[in-house]
Amino acid sequence: MGKVTIKIFGIGDGGNNVIRHMLQHRLHGVEYIAVNTNQLALLQLSQEHKLLIGEKQTKGYGTGADSLLGKRAAIEAKEEICKRMKGADMILLCAGLGGGTGSGALPVFAQLARELHALTIAFVTLPFPFEGKKRMRTAMASMEEIYTYTDTCITLSNRHILQHLGNAPITCAFSTANSIIQQGIQALYELITIPVYINVDYADICTTMEKQKHGFIGVGYGSGNRKGEAAVKEALSASLLEYDIRGLHHAIVHICGNSDLTLEEVQEIVNFIHTEAGNALDIIFGMAINENLKDEVIVTILAAGDDEAGAVIR
Repeated sequence: MGKVTIKIFGIGDGGNNVIRHMLQHRLHGVEYIAVNTNQLALLQLSQEHKLLIGEKQTKGYGTGADSLLGKRAAIEAKEEICKRMKGADMILLCAGLGGGTGSGALPVFAQLARELHALTIAFVTLPFPFEGKKRMRTAMASMEEIYTYTDTCITLSNRHILQHLGNAPITCAFSTANSIIQQGIQALYELITIPVYINVDYADICTTMEKQKHGFIGVGYGSGNRKGEAAVKEALSASLLEYDIRGLHHAIVHICGNSDLTLEEVQEIVNFIHTEAGNALDIIFGMAINENLKDEVIVTILAAGDDEAGAVIR
């Protein structure tokens, strides 16, 4: 299998935080670029990991939550953006929506990535309810454009972060959201770069994710007598995602266990996913053997679909 080139762009303050988090868990051969209109936000990053856009538009001071200014900043930097994207097979775009740079610039990045024929996947976060209606309107307007140009968009909801982590320190809550994006990207990376017993390759990822709309990704761990069911339940419980697996029609299921894992156990895992999904999932199946897993199994589920498939908001 040829080497797949992956480039990750974190756009705006929220996207920059994802890049900083991911640089602590670097994946071999992956390029990480933090993008901002605010020069100060990029100061502590090395040149290879940052891109300042819209200097003529913003003078390096940011957009003041003006998404139109964020869009103009990205259009101004179009040539440099394309240069940084060149050669990528897969482009992953991360942003928190509701402000100016992430909401305005990400759709432009997505359009350019699509024009370069890269598989384009967005990981975005919606605003907290207390941030007000204006930021949510800005986020939803951006989402409509993002759906137009990305192959799949995986959406985290700050509403769910508030529900599940409302009593946690704010740094912990945001770190958890960044970790979920990082784990999702790592799962994608490992699916297509690590040789396994039954391979899932880049073409399989494209088949599942291309020209869809809503995405889901979850990783679960299980042990004991009902380890498969436990792993699936954990993978499907990705509680901070805006959409769950119900209504999505395309999926990759990757199972990792030791050589004692039986065909019957594998069948039970896949059947349980079908039951929980509540629809006829078109599944691409992969499997890895890891003897370090004693009585454990790891299940990774990647799924996508469009509105016609009936994607379900949690």
